[in-house]
Amino acid sequence: MPGVRGNATAGPGGGPRVVILQVNLNRNRAAQDLLTQTTAAQRAGILIVSEPSGAGKQGSWLVDRWGDAAITATNNLPGTFTLEGRGEGFVWARTSGFTIFSCYFSPNVAISDFMAQLDDLETIIRSTRGRIIVAGVFNAKSPSWGSSQLDKRGQAVAELLARLDLLPINEGSASTWQRASLGSSSVIDLTAGTLGIAVEMTGWRVLEDESLSDHRYIFMVWTPRTRPRARTPCSIEKG
Repeated sequence: MPGVRGNATAGPGGGPRVVILQVNLNRNRAAQDLLTQTTAAQRAGILIVSEPSGAGKQGSWLVDRWGDAAITATNNLPGTFTLEGRGEGFVWARTSGFTIFSCYFSPNVAISDFMAQLDDLETIIRSTRGRIIVAGVFNAKSPSWGSSQLDKRGQAVAELLARLDLLPINEGSASTWQRASLGSSSVIDLTAGTLGIAVEMTGWRVLEDESLSDHRYIFMVWTPRTRPRARTPCSIEKG
């Protein structure tokens, strides 16, 4: 598969500064197209998407078994980006610095089914070596990632993070989901990581930019504390 040349900007330590964007697109083609523009404007290197449109399941996109979670890299990510596996509601890939999981858990499934999905995710994460980022829409609320409420799903996810030594990377309490017609908003999008990678993730914030979705863009930057031994072009491998 053709490689994608990396051209990430340098961070303060001399290593790459990689922008990561996270968003739920509600399977909307217009939102998918707008993401392409936002990616260019933000010079993003990794895109984590929940509920992609049909266009977001083609080309370089890596997608889970159900078509609910997707992830890809752009030419702003140096090094490799390789598909590691696909689950039901999550897909994961390995970069030169960490393994990253893109997740989507529907709010419409029974709590027993949700717990079963979390069990599957936990099994895979436990078998994954090295530094890990887990990101996506869990449709779960907990003060641990900025929500003012704690629900059953939020309690389950918080306990999962604790068992796996994953730290929430979310900062602040800005709503990641909002529906003006209902006057409703909440924080149901989550980013978490192992300690080594969590401390290298900075600038996590909810963007004001239009997304054409009821979820807002989440922006963060990965800046390695140590300079990598080699800077190689990024290539995306689907395995």
